[in-house]
Amino acid sequence: MKTRSDQMATELVAANALLRTVIDENPNIILMKDWDGKFLIGNRALATLYGTTPEALVGKDDGAFNPNAEQVAFYLQNARAVMSQNTTQVVLEESTNAATGEVSHYQSIKKPLVTADGRKQLLVIAHDVSELKRVQQKLEQSERRLRYVLDATGEGLWDWNIPTGLVTHNPQWCKIIGFDDQLLEHPLEVFVVSHILYFRDVTHETEVDHMKSEFLSTAAHELRTPMH
Repeated sequence: MKTRSDQMATELVAANALLRTVIDENPNIILMKDWDGKFLIGNRALATLYGTTPEALVGKDDGAFNPNAEQVAFYLQNARAVMSQNTTQVVLEESTNAATGEVSHYQSIKKPLVTADGRKQLLVIAHDVSELKRVQQKLEQSERRLRYVLDATGEGLWDWNIPTGLVTHNPQWCKIIGFDDQLLEHPLEVFVVSHILYFRDVTHETEVDHMKSEFLSTAAHELRTPMH
C-alpha cells in the first residue's frame, strides 16, 4: 500500500514529466543557465539548434555547441549583466546553427532568478524572428533603391501621414521648394506656415475652355463660309 510520501513522489514525477513535455513541444527556445553560463535545462528547440539532445545540454555552456566564439562570449556577458541587474530584459541576439552554420535572429526574454541558497540563475525564452528580420532587410533594400532612383531622376517626393499629422519629404523635394533639407519630417503645421498649399478642381474649367474653343472654331468657320 502506498504511503502519502510515495503518492507525493509519484505526483512530482508526473508533474515533471508534464513540464518536460510542455517545454519540449514549445517551438521557442527555452533554457535555464547558472552564473557560469552552464545549462541547467534546455528544451528540444535549443537541442535541435545545437545538434544535440536536451539531456546532453545540461552541465555544458554554449561554447560546447556553438562554433561562433563572439556569440558565446556575448551570451555569457549579457546573462551575467541581466542577473546582476535583477530585472527582466528583452534582448535581440543571434545564434549559429551547429550543423548548417546558418545564423538565426532571436528576440529573447531573459528573467533573472535566485535560488533559496542565493545562487543566481537565468531563465531565457527566445522567439525566432529570422523571417521578420529578412523582411525588414528587404524593405530597407527597397527603400535604398527608391532613394537611388529619386536622387538620379531629381524627383521630389512628400508624404502626409494623416493619422499622425506628420509630413515627410526626400531631400530633393526640400530643395525644389526651398525648404530646409535637414527637416525631412515635421508636423503639417510647419509646412503650411512656410508654404501655402492650394488644391483646385479644374475639371469644370477645362470643360468650359473646351466649349469656348469649339464655339470660336465654329463661329470662325461660319464667318468664312459665304451665305447663299
